[in-house]
Amino acid sequence: MSKSKIIYQVGTTEDGTPVAAGLYNFKSTFGLPLDIIFDIMASKKIIPSWFHLLGEALDDGVNTSKFMAELRVCILDTYGKEYLDVVWEPMLDFVERNSV
Repeated sequence: MSKSKIIYQVGTTEDGTPVAAGLYNFKSTFGLPLDIIFDIMASKKIIPSWFHLLGEALDDGVNTSKFMAELRVCILDTYGKEYLDVVWEPMLDFVERNSV
């Protein structure tokens, strides 16, 4: 990871779509709301690394219930219900396993 980049690529999907991390740190550094960050990522055809996003938020001591509620709305608004239905349960499992 380049130290000059807050958002960086951590992989690609099976169809070659870039997957990016650093989104929560970007949000906390610059104060940009998640819905705007997700809209920009979607317009550039970049998928957020949901587990990196959650890990960064948990490491920052975020209020988990409040953050997950915000995240759910932002994912639904940007990516739609079908996408949310696929990613939501694994995200909840991750939070449950990694919360203090």
